[in-house]
Amino acid sequence: MLDAVLSVYSFAGLVEESEEDFQEIKNLVISPSIICYCMMLAVYAKNERLDNAYSLLEEMAHSKKSNVVQAIGQLIQGDFDDESNWQIMDYVFDQINAQVCGFGMRFYNSPLEALWWLGQRARAARVLNEAFKRGFFPELFRQNKLLWSLDVHRMWPGSTSIALSIWLNDLYGEFKDRSDLPHVTSMVIAHGKMERDSAVHESPIAKAVLSFLETNLPPSSFSFSGWNEGRLICQRKQLSALLSALKESSVESDKGEIIPLSNSPLPINATVRSSYPNGRRDRPSALDADGTKTILNGTETALLPSKWEKHRIRILIDGLDCGSSKTPDMATVQNSKE
Repeated sequence: MLDAVLSVYSFAGLVEESEEDFQEIKNLVISPSIICYCMMLAVYAKNERLDNAYSLLEEMAHSKKSNVVQAIGQLIQGDFDDESNWQIMDYVFDQINAQVCGFGMRFYNSPLEALWWLGQRARAARVLNEAFKRGFFPELFRQNKLLWSLDVHRMWPGSTSIALSIWLNDLYGEFKDRSDLPHVTSMVIAHGKMERDSAVHESPIAKAVLSFLETNLPPSSFSFSGWNEGRLICQRKQLSALLSALKESSVESDKGEIIPLSNSPLPINATVRSSYPNGRRDRPSALDADGTKTILNGTETALLPSKWEKHRIRILIDGLDCGSSKTPDMATVQNSKE
């Protein structure tokens, strides 16, 4: 119940109320869930309370109570950007598939929300891709000769924004490579009864979509359809004019993106890493996953054989209920060879 209340405060951008609810959750459970942590990060970032956000992010990255919270905190900080270090996140994401679908949706929406508001767009795009390839949000992207569609009705504002960024970049890429466009381009923000009610225009998702379009595209590029209040559309003639204007204005980045997907610097990294050898922050051996070496106190030591490494990581993500008291500590993980 408190999680649901926190989500309402977070979407509304209410910092004090969110802090009060988050503290109450901390007093009631061993560790707040990863969803609660990410909602707090998002509400801090929305209100430009970056010192609070960075402090909470450090708390997550050093968590001894929940290894999932620790892993997501380090993901947001960029500790897993290198491909060789991504293995630990693959294990975490794979484990989510064993949970019920509703939890998986909330799990992916929460770090996407935090990543978007903290300006970590490239990392958010990578997390969304991991969710999509594991079967979450299967309705997200649709493309055929008649229709290109983006369906965000099960997403949060932050994940909606990153999905829009990816989709518009793909549209632009397709337009540059070929001239034939679909008859209609559509964004779906609601299903069912809400499709017939104009009140859906005031929903957090609708507001996120409209704000994003207003910021990144010319006015009136997309509009609500007369036959469905939960869908914004753009006809082929309008879409062609829009993409042509974007192409002529040379707004694309070096990567050919009209919506740049990059990671904003996190000031916390410079502060934290300065206290580590060579200015680099290395994770303890229980979180290293490059299969070659581990660094403890600035010295290299050999990793366990690969079969023990897999066993160790399995222990690390045991209790993936995002706050279980059964989650083992690092000493247990490092002693798993015995």
